[in-house]
Amino acid sequence: MRNVVSHLNPSRQLPKLQVVSMIGFVESRTTGGDANLVAHDIARAYGGTHIWYCIPALMPHIPDLPPETVRNLNLSLKVTRDAILLSEQANIYMFSLWTPYTNDEVVMKGILSRDIMSTFEAYHPMADINHWVFDEEGRCINQLLDPPPFHLTGFAIPQLKQRIAEGAQSILVVGGGPAYIPAIRAVLKAGLANILVTDHITASQLLPEA
Repeated sequence: MRNVVSHLNPSRQLPKLQVVSMIGFVESRTTGGDANLVAHDIARAYGGTHIWYCIPALMPHIPDLPPETVRNLNLSLKVTRDAILLSEQANIYMFSLWTPYTNDEVVMKGILSRDIMSTFEAYHPMADINHWVFDEEGRCINQLLDPPPFHLTGFAIPQLKQRIAEGAQSILVVGGGPAYIPAIRAVLKAGLANILVTDHITASQLLPEA
């Protein structure tokens, strides 16, 4: 997604544009690839407004604290409510994905434990979008686990299918090459994107399966 920002060349300013991340903060420090910073830089490039998604992305599974309770608490606070509502009402979504072999970095950074990753790996994951994980048939593995090892507070990626049905544009921006093809297919089978941005070789390899 940082590459998207670096190649932006706006032909006009969009002062009414509002941009928000689809995921909160994963670590206590940030990098250039942080989703909030990417959203900030897109808004700045178009002269729009950026809203911080200032909520921890990952919440531990606590039996006595349902995720709905956490969401309702965040909705009661203006500093977090605006980001939640904007992400759920957006008319354009843009995201990328990780393939399973890139998840070692998540473990090394201490974001998720090796045990949690092993739980997901038992379901043969193909694509990871903001830690929402999908198998080759496009099923969301997070929703197959009971109880889930953690809860995610950002935009619920499986809801992209419904947002598309309601008229939203959902753009998947992904690198090219054979390693990405199974992941892209999984996302398309899940119905999470209606626009794909990749290189022409990868796109041509996907066409027979589309």
